[in-house]
Amino acid sequence: MAMPLTDNFPFPMREYLKNSWGNADKVAKSPQDLKDIVNSLKPRECAVFATTGHTGVLKSGYQDPQVERYLPVDVWVLPAPPQPPTQPPKGRKQQ
Repeated sequence: MAMPLTDNFPFPMREYLKNSWGNADKVAKSPQDLKDIVNSLKPRECAVFATTGHTGVLKSGYQDPQVERYLPVDVWVLPAPPQPPTQPPKGRKQQ
């Protein structure tokens, strides 16, 4: 039986992330806040949002289809991964 997705969900993901990563970088209280957060992300950056009942990812070109049902949401911005080298290290031949 599927459990309903509500703020009373038994797995408090928001609290888990707060304990693991510290306080959220931002809080989105409205659809416009979500849009502003996504627009503020640098290239290759993404963000994780959480409530007690739903967790997902925010990034340019993608929006979680459920996020607006759970406002307000806490948002943690993740650093962009390092850019891969464009040339092989010296002494190594390109394959």
